[in-house]
Amino acid sequence: MNSKSDHIGILHLGDLGSGLAVLLQQNPKLTLLTCTAGRSSATQARAENLPITNVDCLENLLDRCGIILSVVSPSAAIQIAEACAKFKRATNQDCLFIDLNSIDIPTLHAVQDTVVAAGFRFANATVHGNAKHLGSMGVLYTSGDHASEVGRLYTNLMRVENLGTETEQASYMKLLMGGQSKSLCILFLEVAHLATKLGMLDSFLAEQKAFYPAIFESLERMLPTYPHHARRRVDELKGISQLSHDHGRDEMLFNVLAARLQIASEAWAQSDQSTSGTKATILSGFTNDSGDMTKE
Repeated sequence: MNSKSDHIGILHLGDLGSGLAVLLQQNPKLTLLTCTAGRSSATQARAENLPITNVDCLENLLDRCGIILSVVSPSAAIQIAEACAKFKRATNQDCLFIDLNSIDIPTLHAVQDTVVAAGFRFANATVHGNAKHLGSMGVLYTSGDHASEVGRLYTNLMRVENLGTETEQASYMKLLMGGQSKSLCILFLEVAHLATKLGMLDSFLAEQKAFYPAIFESLERMLPTYPHHARRRVDELKGISQLSHDHGRDEMLFNVLAARLQIASEAWAQSDQSTSGTKATILSGFTNDSGDMTKE
C-alpha cells in the first residue's frame, strides 16, 4: 500500500457511500475526502454532516488519495471510472480503485478495463445489507487480486468476506443474495395482497410471525425500503436473470419477479413518499392485476 493509502476518496455520498463513510470515520488513522461539485443538494448536505474533506474538483481528489471508492448509481459506474481514468493518467502515484456498485458483469469488466488501463490497481466489492446498519448487520464481499486491501480497510468495522482472486465473485455473491431476498419479499407481498382480498391480512401476518419468526423479522426490516429503491431492485433482478441465462439456467422465474416489481415500482412512484414505508403503501404496489408476465 502506498504512502497515501490512509487518504480515502469517496465518490459519492449517496445512502451507501455515506454509510461506508460513517464506518471509516471510526478509524482515526484515515482521512476521508469527497468532491461534491456538480452533485445534488442532498449529497452536499451529507458532506456537510460528515467529518470529510470536500475538495473542489476530481483531479485534486485523485492527487491526494491512495484509495478511491466508487459508490454511485449503476448507470453512472462507467462514467465515474472514465472520469477517474482521465485524471489518473496525469499522475504517477499508485492508487487502488474499488468498485462498490450493483452492476452487471459486463459493466464490471468495462469499469475494470477502463481504470486498469489508466494505471489504477482494481478491486471489486459489493455490500449486502441496509446502508444504515452496515456495522451491525451488513457484509462486504470483495474479490480480485487486491481484495485483501479492501478487507484491511474495513477490519473491525463490518463483516468482510474475501471471495478470492477472481474479480467477478463479489458481484456474483451480491446477485445471489439479492436474488434470494427479493424473491422472498415479492412472494410475500403477493400472498399478503391475496390475504387482504380475503379479509384475512391481520390474521395472516400474525400466523407468519408465529410460524416463521426469523423470516418475518427479516421481512419487517427489508420491506419498508422497497418503495424508495424499487427501480434499482428491478435492475438487480434483471442482473441475476441474465446471470442465470448465461450459466444455462431457465431465467423465467427471475423475469416474472422483475416484471412484478416493475409494476409495483410504478405504483409506488405515484404514492405519497412521506408514507412510503407504511404497510398500506407497501401493499399498494401489489393491488394491480399482474397479468401475464412470463413474456417479459
